[in-house]
This record gives sequence, structure tokens and C-alpha cells, in this order.
Amino acid sequence: MNISPLFAGALSVLAGVGTALAAQNAVIVDDLHPGVVIDKQNMMAADLAIWNPPSRYYDMTSALVDGGYTLFRFPNGSLSNDYHWNGIGSYDSTGLWTADTTKWARGFLGETIYRGTTKDNYGFVRRSHLADGKKETMWWGEILDPVDPPWIVVEFPEKMNLDSLQIDWGELRPKAFEFAYWTEDYAEYPGVHQALENKLKTESVVRVNSETTKYKFAQIRTRYVAIRFKTPDLPSKGVQIREMKLFSGESDLLEGNNYKFYAMSTRNGDKARTDWTDIKWDFEEFMKYIKTLPNAQAVICVNAGTGTSKEAAAWVRYANKVKGYNIRQWQIGNEL
Repeated sequence: MNISPLFAGALSVLAGVGTALAAQNAVIVDDLHPGVVIDKQNMMAADLAIWNPPSRYYDMTSALVDGGYTLFRFPNGSLSNDYHWNGIGSYDSTGLWTADTTKWARGFLGETIYRGTTKDNYGFVRRSHLADGKKETMWWGEILDPVDPPWIVVEFPEKMNLDSLQIDWGELRPKAFEFAYWTEDYAEYPGVHQALENKLKTESVVRVNSETTKYKFAQIRTRYVAIRFKTPDLPSKGVQIREMKLFSGESDLLEGNNYKFYAMSTRNGDKARTDWTDIKWDFEEFMKYIKTLPNAQAVICVNAGTGTSKEAAAWVRYANKVKGYNIRQWQIGNEL
């Protein structure tokens, strides 16, 4: 960014005098002759996402060049958090993928095995493992930050009457948990789990004495409820819930799909998806393509959802040391 002499002089004056004198040296902005020159190099950027075949990008080449695009991101934004860049590697017993650091094969998409958040986007619909009716699946909340331990929120489309809950724990269960509900009718976007103002009221702190907790409480009416934990009450590896039920009388309100789950601090771990395979727009195909574009630079978004820091480091090593691509721009997950 270049600053005009007039603007630079005004800045130096403002920095060196008191408030009274600074008011006398205000900069007058002239829209026809701006004092700030914008550097237009690398202004235009585009996602070259993995869901398109390579032929589509080759067909778009002239449009990308004419449009002045020079920064190109792979494998996408949000989808990057499900993508393993290297198909050569292995899963450990908990579902963590370790990629080879010297050899490469076409990457693939993984599906988390500990997901607690409901999914319904772009035709990809999945129930939460917290209430999918299967004891063999579970949500695993990991202690990523001791000050902000894992927790979950249930959101209903309207206020519901609630009077009891049941939680079936995994091997990692807490000493106690807090059962809370939102005190107002509506939580503004993005919702209770990210609200700047906390309006959760604690209904009770429930002790956990066995692998199944059943808790009856005086009826409450709310749209949002939360299960929260304190770090001292959790095992060092976090907390696991296999199934959760919320009752209104005899009806389990989590039996259908008329609600949303939000689960914070879900542990990494996945399995390879079988409904989306043979993704031909892979890392090497992407790099081969952008070499055909003038002044093109790669922006790589590493997997911060099902991936690990070790997997990301392996990608950097393979790209820059093994292949010599000298990629300088790396993003850690999407919108973090």
C-alpha cells in the first residue's frame, strides 16, 4: 500500500502533537484524488474445488486469465476439513489418519466417526451420533482448551415442554454435568453455541454414577438446552456420549429429526466415505493446472476438521521439499 506525501505528512503531525493541535491538522479526503493507492496484485482469487472434474477448469482457463485471477485455493473451504490430501497412509485404532511423507496417491474424503453436530447441507444429511439410535456410535468431546471444555446444545424449531433426560455414556464419562436452558425465545444467529451474550440458565448440576444417567426435573419450556461440563469433572481424554434422549412426558423429542445438535470440541477421527470416491481433481492435478496460468499461486487449505497437525505438516513437506513447489500460502482449516 502506497501513501501519498500529503497523507504521510498529516500522519506524522498527528503522531507528534497533542489532541488540540491534532484537530487542526485533519486530513481532507478528496474522492477524486484518493490518498491511498491500492495494490491490485493478487487481488483476484478463486476456489478450485474438488467436486469439479479437471475438464471444467481447463474450459474456464481463458475466463480466469482474462479476469486477472492469480490466487487459487485447493481443495475448497469447508470441504477441506474432510479431505485427506494423500491416499497413502493408515488409520490408527481411534480413527486418526497418518499420511505418508514421501509417497503420494490421490486423496479422499473422510466422514467423522465422533460427530455430534447434525449435518444437512448440499444433499449431505446425517443425524447426530448423540441421538441416532445406535449405541455403537458416539460423540467424543475432547478437551482442546481447559477454559472452554466440550459441550453440546440442542435447538428446537419452537419452544417445547421438557421434563426429563437420559444419557448413555461411553467409556469416558464425567463426574457431573450441568443441565441448562436458554431463557429467551430466540437466540440470534449463529445461535446459543456461539452467542456473544450467554443467556443459559442452569437448571441443575447432575451427578454421574453409572454408565446411564436418568434425570427427572420440574417441567421447563424452552427452545434451547445445553449439556455443559467443567474440566475438573472430565477424564483427561474428554467425554463420550453414545445416546441422549430428551422427554416431554413419554415422548422422546430426539427420536425424529425436528431439531439440531451442535457439539463443540469434537475429537478428530474418521473413516473413508464410500458415497463420494474417485475424486480426480487431486493435489497433483491442481498443481499441474495452475502452472499453465500466468502468475498463478497456490493457496492450500489443510484439514483442521478430521485431520491433524501431523497430517498438515506432511503435506507441507511433500509439497515443498519432495516436489519443490515452494507453496508459501497455507490456511489452517476454513473460516477459523
